[in-house]
Amino acid sequence: MYSAYDAGYIPSLSYGLHTGSAEPNISGSLVLGGYDKSRILSDAIVAGNDNLFRLTDIALNVSSGGSAFIKPSSSGAIEGLLKAPTDFGDYLEVHPRPGVPYLYLPQETCDAIAVHLPVTYSPYYNLYIWDTDKSATKDIISSPHYLSFVFTDDTKTSAHIKVPFALLNLTLDTPVSKKPLQYFPCSPWDADAATGYTLGNAFLQAAFLSQHWQMNTTVLAQAPGPDYQEKNIQAIPYDSDITVGAATDAADWAKTWATTLKDLSGGNSGTTSSSTPSSSSTSNSDSSGTAAASGNEDDTKSEGKASAGFGGAIAGIVVGVIAGLALIGAAVFFFLRRKKAKQHRLSSTGVSLQNQPPPSHHAELESYSVAGEAKPAYEIESRPLTYEAESRPLTELPTQQRRFELPGDSLLAEKPAN
Repeated sequence: MYSAYDAGYIPSLSYGLHTGSAEPNISGSLVLGGYDKSRILSDAIVAGNDNLFRLTDIALNVSSGGSAFIKPSSSGAIEGLLKAPTDFGDYLEVHPRPGVPYLYLPQETCDAIAVHLPVTYSPYYNLYIWDTDKSATKDIISSPHYLSFVFTDDTKTSAHIKVPFALLNLTLDTPVSKKPLQYFPCSPWDADAATGYTLGNAFLQAAFLSQHWQMNTTVLAQAPGPDYQEKNIQAIPYDSDITVGAATDAADWAKTWATTLKDLSGGNSGTTSSSTPSSSSTSNSDSSGTAAASGNEDDTKSEGKASAGFGGAIAGIVVGVIAGLALIGAAVFFFLRRKKAKQHRLSSTGVSLQNQPPPSHHAELESYSVAGEAKPAYEIESRPLTYEAESRPLTELPTQQRRFELPGDSLLAEKPAN
């Protein structure tokens, strides 16, 4: 968290927020009274009445490289995925809200998106579970495939906010799930007047949100990927309705993800169901000889690291074996030493254990040679157990007793003696 006041500004009652992500690593940004200009790649879209944004469509697309979507579109983008149980006209009102996790959208919208993904709906979690046995799953989340949200405002200006599927591959874990479970965070929602449809943190990982309470304005803009520019804190004036602005010479959205998301080579691979992804579907499409040489060099380094790791594993095994043998040797040494000490103690007391038969449970017990005298084995000198009780005066019970007759009792209650 950062405050515009720290930079010498007079802050307004406002904030600028980019939630960020743990994996891929995008550090979050929260500025009170201002915003970080480096977290904005596009012109902001302003909310309408009640700070609700007008969502006009949802689409699937790939910024570059091949597509792994199931049932791809010949034109590239798969549009028209925003659906609802009733006619919503030109737009559907949604509320971006930090603090809630999912994309709370109509069931029809979630289903329309899921048709093109290797996912299965789980009624138990009310989420869509990724099929990790399909290579298309890895292809989609590791390359520049994205979900696009199209917004509009009063001026009919459109804005596209792209959320890569690398940020839409989340994991359920204990105590929610017994084992890690990867899921797509579209959660079917029945909206009412109180809640409406909501875009939670899954959306705000890729979007910039700013709110100015004094001017009653809320704005959304495209946020960058891991390769964003240097921090640039700006104040939001407390007495002006000027909205936030995009970064100077803002990079293209795809470039901010270029080092993390690699293009798929070839055509569509969405119908592939092999549990092991093919090398062609995961390789970066690069036609230059220099890039190919660099890739070979990386492979050689990887093999060297693997060999080093294998040698380290062998060394670890050898050390473990030596340590185990040392422990066994120490155990044998202490056992023999203890046995020798025991024999020494027994010989000093005149007990000979050589050529002695084991104890028998028969009536006639074998004899042992103890100091030259034959005695039955396990002979115990018996003596009677005696107990001398102390002479204590008996406690007399009081002669006067009171007993009350219960209903139906045939005995008469004893009354105190006069």
